[in-house]
Amino acid sequence: MKGVALIIILLLLSSFHNAVSHSYENIDFCGGILYVGGSGPGNYSTIQDAINDARAGDTIFVFNGTYHENVVIDKSVKLIGEDVERAIIDGERKNNTITILANSVFVTNFTIRNGSVGIFVGSRLYEEKPDGIVIERNIVCDNLQEGISLWHSNHCLIYGNTISNDTWGVCLYGSYFNTIVSNNLIKNEENAHVYYWKNWPLFWTNRFIRNYWDNWRIPLPKPILASFYPIYPLIQFDFLPRIFPYQMK
Repeated sequence: MKGVALIIILLLLSSFHNAVSHSYENIDFCGGILYVGGSGPGNYSTIQDAINDARAGDTIFVFNGTYHENVVIDKSVKLIGEDVERAIIDGERKNNTITILANSVFVTNFTIRNGSVGIFVGSRLYEEKPDGIVIERNIVCDNLQEGISLWHSNHCLIYGNTISNDTWGVCLYGSYFNTIVSNNLIKNEENAHVYYWKNWPLFWTNRFIRNYWDNWRIPLPKPILASFYPIYPLIQFDFLPRIFPYQMK
């Protein structure tokens, strides 16, 4: 099984390099591989235990199964699921399903569901300001608040995900130089919102590109509500919205 896992890891990392620009290539793809689930000797039973034992630069490969966890990633690792529909992290509505506090974290190939927030990057208290996060090809669904939330986090890539049935799909708070590209945003109460507290002239550095919006099916730029705290409205655009949803596989 670990041989198959290694092939999956190589294919996913190869697709990542083909999909993104050099600005995200500071992620170190060296290091060891830790395994979660499956039947191999020494495999971990929880994702959090593997993260706790990992070193910066390691890859954590998660075999198919449902993991009832609220995962905190506090070091630069790659977290890779075996199959996007069958490697499931369920937050059980207890907290964020995944919280990312470190720089250069890569998360791909999971269903991430039932959290307060599906994937929460950063800290509301300005304590951590993660940089260079990649969230690629996940299903993020059924979360109480945001599907994906960036707080004071810069140079992040949100690519190829399906984000659905959340209160807000993608939200950016005081974050800049981020790219949100080729995602499906479906059946969220509000698909995206951007908030700025300072440096508002940099709002244009967050780019929405070629996403599918279920509430915008015309070949014209999609306006995205943004606001400069406390009340000043701003408008951003996805200038090339996709008319039909992407297929995950």
